[in-house]
Amino acid sequence: TLILEHGFPAIQVHPESRMNYFDINIADNQWHHIAASMPRKSCRLSEIKFYLDGVLSTGALIEGGLDRNIFQTTSGKISLGGFGHSSPAYEDEYPRMKPYNGYLKDFKLWG
Repeated sequence: TLILEHGFPAIQVHPESRMNYFDINIADNQWHHIAASMPRKSCRLSEIKFYLDGVLSTGALIEGGLDRNIFQTTSGKISLGGFGHSSPAYEDEYPRMKPYNGYLKDFKLWG
């Protein structure tokens, strides 16, 4: 899950496993292009490539110290601005996450 906390992006894959990108802050009232890419199925959290406006982030820190393999069931569903198709326990498991509430000027998804 891609989250923003005070303008800093992070990728959370488990309650104890989160990658924080401390070299990027997008709380600047500007539009930005954000991209995250997994180099292979079930890669480790540290292998995710994170880009802001086409520039690869080089400043990342794993919170919790757990560099987990990422495995996501591909059920063909996506959601923006909420917890999507998860169970009610998801919000209890990730109390720091809040749904996005705002406007998107443009959205594109490639798979």
